[in-house]
Amino acid sequence: MAVRTGAQFLDSLRAMTDGREFWMNGEKIGDVTTDPRFAGAARTLAGLYDMQHDPDLSDVMTYVDEDTGERHPRSYQIPRSMEELQARSKMVKHWADATLGMFTRTPDYMNIYLAVSAGSAAEYGGYQNHDFGQNMRDLYQYMRANDYAMAHSLNHPQTDRSRPVEDQDQDLACKITKETDAGIYISGARTVTTLAAYIEEVSVFPSPHKPVSGEAGDYSFAVVIPVTTPGTKFLFRPPVVPGGGASPEDHPLASRFDETDAMMVFDNVFVPWERVYAYRDVEACNTLSARIGHSAHLYDQVSLRCIAKAEFMVGLALTICHSMQIEGFSHIANWLADMMSQLELLKAAHTAAVAGARPNKYGVWQADAGPFTAMRRLFPDMIANMNDKVTQMAAGGLVTAPSTADFSSEIGDDVRLYMQSANADAETRVRLMRLAFDATMSGFAGRQLLYERFFGGDPVRNAHRHVNGYDKQPLMDKVAAFLMRSAADTDQTKKHAAE
Repeated sequence: MAVRTGAQFLDSLRAMTDGREFWMNGEKIGDVTTDPRFAGAARTLAGLYDMQHDPDLSDVMTYVDEDTGERHPRSYQIPRSMEELQARSKMVKHWADATLGMFTRTPDYMNIYLAVSAGSAAEYGGYQNHDFGQNMRDLYQYMRANDYAMAHSLNHPQTDRSRPVEDQDQDLACKITKETDAGIYISGARTVTTLAAYIEEVSVFPSPHKPVSGEAGDYSFAVVIPVTTPGTKFLFRPPVVPGGGASPEDHPLASRFDETDAMMVFDNVFVPWERVYAYRDVEACNTLSARIGHSAHLYDQVSLRCIAKAEFMVGLALTICHSMQIEGFSHIANWLADMMSQLELLKAAHTAAVAGARPNKYGVWQADAGPFTAMRRLFPDMIANMNDKVTQMAAGGLVTAPSTADFSSEIGDDVRLYMQSANADAETRVRLMRLAFDATMSGFAGRQLLYERFFGGDPVRNAHRHVNGYDKQPLMDKVAAFLMRSAADTDQTKKHAAE
């Protein structure tokens, strides 16, 4: 297959209907390509896969493997040069723009994870006669050859957060329960698995943002399994649109970009050794991602998605202001200037990170993680500010705009008369307000803000990691040097005064 089409992606989802176990609202889910709660996002993803076959984008979205001569998705390319790193960024931005940065876990995210993992596979080590690095290389080749999609499941259930995972009154977290010559068995649960409805494989490993203790060996593993693996269940949250399926006109974002989130439950799940990548290895679970440089690569994808989202929000604000002719008011101009400044800082951070790229010891090029880390710390507040400003610009229009269905009813003439604005007819303005509502005030908007705040881990814990890992000494040395110079100048001044 190598580079699949949107139709092939949808066919793959349909083929798994009977083999995987999805639940929502107390019922077992069937075909996600036709269920109105899932179908919109499935079609969105299919459109992304079709972009790989656009003749004008072929060299952007895909690359040719020099060893085999085969063409593959660009997100699976192991970047061996600055040019290849930049080419990957260009591909990622195309997908991010196509989803307005609102589809938070497009498949390129984990494709990139797999590629850089395979490129630095020696870091995975092994157990007894099992070579986990070779397992990772084999997985990468398998996923790339089929252009499959993968999600990851990291977090333990939110039980008693004051105690470590191995010291809970109720042992609910996914753990190793048995080892055999053929493989291992795991049971328990993992919480947020985003994109779960639209994948073939899922990666299960502890979050590197919350280190596990030396006593947590049973919980310290990494595996990748098909979503159809016996014993696995996916428990989905309700859709963000009440009643399930969303109107593409009244809920233009939610109807297309609600990728869903799920809890995974494991009931005595068997994992063969060739699908194991860490086993009872606390150190690997705590340090492997840092040694490989996952964050630098994944935040490259994240930063481009954030830029796409910020570009959309600025464009939305400008369109609202123009429609009502309010851009000339001083406070509005000040708000727009703040939003534009934040957007330019995001773009500058990505540029700086890529400009500082260097190869690791395995020859895999990665960006400078420093600007990405700063961006990830600041973006949640930036996007929250943008949301707030858009709601203030649109004001009452957000809660008075009727459904687009009203235009074809007996009150259509009233709506056309009273919903128009200075630079927009009623139909255009209503669609604009429905879009703004979906972006800032809806259940979809709330989930987006929550995601931006927490998808990279606990913000407070991340702040400590940022401070502890930052190269502080050169900055302190500058202050110390100035203090010494100042003291010398003072002594010299006193000496001259005495003379």
